[in-house]
Amino acid sequence: MKQPYYKDLHIYWINRPLREDEESCFDDSFIGNWVEDDISFLFFKRDAKEELEKFIQKHTDLKIIDYYKMSYEQWQGGFYEPIYIEDFVIIPPWKDNNFHIPEDSIPIFLDPGVVFGNCLHPTTRQCISAICYFMKRYNKARCVLDLGTGTGILAIVSAKLGADTVWAIDINPLCIRTANKNFSANSISKKAKGICISAQEAILKFTDADLIIANLSYDIIVQLMRYPQFFKNALILSGMLRSQWADIKYQLIKKGYTVAKEWEEEMTWYSALALKED
Repeated sequence: MKQPYYKDLHIYWINRPLREDEESCFDDSFIGNWVEDDISFLFFKRDAKEELEKFIQKHTDLKIIDYYKMSYEQWQGGFYEPIYIEDFVIIPPWKDNNFHIPEDSIPIFLDPGVVFGNCLHPTTRQCISAICYFMKRYNKARCVLDLGTGTGILAIVSAKLGADTVWAIDINPLCIRTANKNFSANSISKKAKGICISAQEAILKFTDADLIIANLSYDIIVQLMRYPQFFKNALILSGMLRSQWADIKYQLIKKGYTVAKEWEEEMTWYSALALKED
């Protein structure tokens, strides 16, 4: 596959979410539908205004609110090359045919599409390090709950390191489709499955999880900590700034947790592995 396989992104802000059957009307220039509350952002590889206007004529409740054009590199926050993290090398689809995989590296084939989670952000890398640290030094997690899975990268790492079952959770349908596609590309679909529900619903549903990975915003982590079901034997928390982590850390210690290890980058982004004391 040539590099990059998306050059420019044409993004259309639509006034309501589109159903899957409506999305299927578009041609192969359509990349995906990013749903945000009660609106949609439709991503295309080329200018699709004419096609969308014809589509809207048949669906009169729809309208284009705005239009954006940017490079794929701008959207993803940098150019995506093979990335080495811990024991893994994360390989994009435009490199998988001509990239030599080192013998001492575990390959992960990751197509982020227009979803976040390509390992360029510090919190994603920190979470991978935290999963590796936990899996190597403590009992392997039997059931992992990955909250806010995005591309599914953290679920893939968990499965590759021995987790029996991984539930990959996201409220965005495009994230779930992207994650499940990546699970298939890495031959872990029997272990990992993406499910489109909220993080709150997930912790109430999958009560047998012994490791929760939450690379989420501080506000959402605080909300989740209101539920007793959130406090599993092991927690990997990420997406927090310094003062936010100080608050979360204090709350965890009050709940009987020990912070086994912390990760920080540029004194800005913080991640941690917390273990419940026996």
